[in-house]
Amino acid sequence: MNQTQYNQLFAFIWNIANDVLVHVFEKGDYKKIILPMLVMRRLDILLEPSKKQVL
Repeated sequence: MNQTQYNQLFAFIWNIANDVLVHVFEKGDYKKIILPMLVMRRLDILLEPSKKQVL
């Protein structure tokens, strides 16, 4: 991923946070919420092939 793609992705995620979380969390706490959600989603994608076996 080059710097331009990273910046676009960062801006996209930050805009979602501003639209969705603006009244739920303090603005400074967005990073505490977004990073764990991204990690959880990434793990979900990686583990999808074995999901039925695990359940």
